Amino acid sequence: MKSRIIKKLSAIALAAVLMIGMGVSVFAANLDGGKTGTPGTAITDGVTITKDIVFTNATATDVYEPDVTFTYTVTAGTVTNATITDSNSITAKVKPGVAAAISNPTATVTFANTNTQVGATAAGTTDSKTFTIGFDASKFSEPGVYRYVITETSSPASVADKGITRGAEYKTVRYLDVYVERNAQDAFEVYGYVLFESESADQSMTPDTVKSQGWVKKVDDSSNADVDVYETYNYTITKTITGSMADMDAKFPFTATVTNSITGAYYTLDDTKTAVAAAAIAKNLGNGDSIAIKGIPSSTTANVSVAVSEQNPTSDTYKASAKIDSTEVLASTNVARGATQAIDSARALK
Repeated sequence: MKSRIIKKLSAIALAAVLMIGMGVSVFAANLDGGKTGTPGTAITDGVTITKDIVFTNATATDVYEPDVTFTYTVTAGTVTNATITDSNSITAKVKPGVAAAISNPTATVTFANTNTQVGATAAGTTDSKTFTIGFDASKFSEPGVYRYVITETSSPASVADKGITRGAEYKTVRYLDVYVERNAQDAFEVYGYVLFESESADQSMTPDTVKSQGWVKKVDDSSNADVDVYETYNYTITKTITGSMADMDAKFPFTATVTNSITGAYYTLDDTKTAVAAAAIAKNLGNGDSIAIKGIPSSTTANVSVAVSEQNPTSDTYKASAKIDSTEVLASTNVARGATQAIDSARALK
């Protein structure tokens, strides 16, 4: 019976009836991402979109978020031939977005060093923030699926200035399909959203099209090729005194300088929150003492020097040597009392 009725409809009427009545709802039930809804139930709180930064550190370390704000714009998509095909092979045409229906054409997401520290790992820990885009359903004039373009407008240079590395496959554009229907009160309402990546606003959609939650890390991408990464390192200076004639209670003034300051970036210095700035870190170290600098952005470098202490009365000369991991950075060198010896000069922390 149903098949005989459908055969009597024109091709245009067929597409409209199936999309409004059942095609969209069947398709929405098969989505693997994005916010979807149920026909007859309006969504009034907008669509939530996620922005990820992946935090890495060679050893598991709590690090501070960088102070960085990402900006986004929402515009009506220009569509020519895009279609939506559901799991029953029913196809409907996608409509260009209605600009007047966009409730908030701009949005921002902010990461801040005042937030809770992120437990960075070698594989990477994902830190997520969200923003919401809303639509005024009364601005639509007919039911259908409307396409919009969401663009991340923060410049690559502004992101890099915060110590963030952008993946080689990173895309600044996402596309959003908004599902609109006519309700029992003869008014229009939004009941579903689908967010996805594409090279074009004219992308056609099927149940197999990969959907998205926003600018997020893909579960199967260990290379972080399509996401922003905040890479950090640790730098620990430990003093060891050896020799049968050495004063084991002597203190040696060490100075570490972190260069390439980043506005709003912080690291942990001996459990104290410290700004990443071109300023000296000075501390007297005795046998077994250390300076622990953790969570430094990879774009910084470090210089370390030591002075033989005037407090030591037993010898005028010490031999200084140093290794980073197993690599010798300073061979055994005579250092006279009161003199200063550079240990590690302008080492990039990676």
